[in-house]
Amino acid sequence: LPAGLARGLCATCRREPRGYRHLCSFGSYRTGGALREWILAFKHGGRRELAAPLAAVLAEAWRAEGGPPPGAVLVPVPLHALRRLERGYDQARELAAELSAELGLELVFALRRARRTAPQGGPGASSRRANVSGAFALRARPAARLAGREVWLVDDVVTSGATVGECARVLRLARVSGVSVLALARAERVAQDELARGA
Repeated sequence: LPAGLARGLCATCRREPRGYRHLCSFGSYRTGGALREWILAFKHGGRRELAAPLAAVLAEAWRAEGGPPPGAVLVPVPLHALRRLERGYDQARELAAELSAELGLELVFALRRARRTAPQGGPGASSRRANVSGAFALRARPAARLAGREVWLVDDVVTSGATVGECARVLRLARVSGVSVLALARAERVAQDELARGA
């Protein structure tokens, strides 16, 4: 929503707790044009080298919103090991590593996929929230470094927010002070079916 209107939240987000404090994204997935093409190339086209320029524009968007708070730590949303093997790399991990270098922030791999899930919104995924329920777990030793700190989850695209919401729920078990989200793009609700087909 326009700035100043209900703090920018739509009616659904005001009614249903999102599980995270704030979402900072560079642009819209639906209307992003070149941004969407770059994300698809980065995520599915093997264009691993796009992590650096994509991280740079996301860092700039974050700076425009006030930048990282003192002591903030980055945590990427992890791929399942089998999907990472298929793809050759984990795009959120690559993006987070570049953001860490760009902004001088600590990067902690505190989450792991506890089970493989169907692609969000795709065949076999009954609902986005149910699909990711219980799909993430803490990695005990890295997670111990998060207590009392503000965590920023890093992912490529946020659609319904179910994935980052579940990650945030799990991270709160590590006694973090709060969880927010950094994403290259945000997919509007009307674009979610299109995202599921194209991504």
